[in-house]
Amino acid sequence: MGLKYIRLSYELKFKDNVLWSGVPEIIFRSVIGMQLHRICCVFKREPKNCSNCTVHETCVYSWLFESHIQKDITFLEGRNRAPHPFVLEYNQIDSKNGILSIVFIEKGRNFIPYMTEAINQAGKTGITKLRTPFAINGILNKGVPYEFDFKKIDADSSIWSLDLYDAEADSILVEFISPLRIKKEGHYISTVTGENLINACARRIAILSSLYGEYREIVLPTTLPSSQIIDQRWKNRIYYSSRQQTSMKLGGVVGKLIIKGPIDKTTIALLHAGSIFHVGKNVVFGLGRIKLSRGILYA
Repeated sequence: MGLKYIRLSYELKFKDNVLWSGVPEIIFRSVIGMQLHRICCVFKREPKNCSNCTVHETCVYSWLFESHIQKDITFLEGRNRAPHPFVLEYNQIDSKNGILSIVFIEKGRNFIPYMTEAINQAGKTGITKLRTPFAINGILNKGVPYEFDFKKIDADSSIWSLDLYDAEADSILVEFISPLRIKKEGHYISTVTGENLINACARRIAILSSLYGEYREIVLPTTLPSSQIIDQRWKNRIYYSSRQQTSMKLGGVVGKLIIKGPIDKTTIALLHAGSIFHVGKNVVFGLGRIKLSRGILYA
C-alpha cells in the first residue's frame, strides 16, 4: 500500500490588507473551483450539472471537485461522491501575505497546471467580500522553487506507505490544528481518543488507497495504545454556503491528544497519513488537519 503525493506551497501576495469574512480554506476552495469550472467546462454550463454531463469522467474540474465514485467500494456504499484527490491548507503570514498549501494525491498530481491557473484567475478576480486581488509570488515543493514537468512527476513526489515507518515511539503528541469531525455509531463525538483517531486514519487511508492508489488490508494491533485527552473542546466554523444561500456551521473537536507508547510502526504510519492527507469528515473544507510531535513526555 502506498500513495504518491506532491505538497505545493503557493506564496500569495495580496494587493491590500485581506480581511477574511469566513474560513479561508472554504473560501479558497469555492473561488478556485469556480475558476477551474470556467476553464475546463466545454459546455460552459451554469449552474454546474456535472453528474449528467457526457464528459464528466474525463473533465479535470469534475475529476478534482466532483470526484464521482467509479469503483465498487464496500465502505462507500450509498455514496456517489468520493473524497477529492487533494487537500487545502492556508496559513496567513501577515495582512498581505499568506501560504496556500495543496497536497495533490496520485492522479491529482497530473492536474497541477490546471489548479495553478485557477488560482491565478482567482487572484485576478479577487477574494472575500472586498474582492481583494492577489498574485502567486512563488511555488515551493520541499522548500525549493517548483516548476511542473510531467516527465518528472514521480521524482518530484513524496510517498506515504505503511512500509516506510519501521520504528516505534514512546509517545506522540497530536494537535488538532483545525476542527476534527469523527463519527461513531452515527453521531459526531465531542472528545477524541487515540482509538478514535487511529481508526479514523485507517479508514481515510483505506478509502484514498482504494480510489487512487494500491489498496492493501490494514491490520491494526489487537490492543491499541492508550491515550490522554488535553484541552479538547467542540469548535464551530461559520461559513457561507452559496448553494444553500445562508450561513452554516461546520464544527469539530480542537485540542490535543497524547498517544502513549509503545506505539507500533503501523499506528505511526497511519498517524502520519492523517497529518499529510487530513482525517475525519469534511476534510475538503480544511477540517481534520493534525500535527504530530514525537518523544513527548506525558503525565
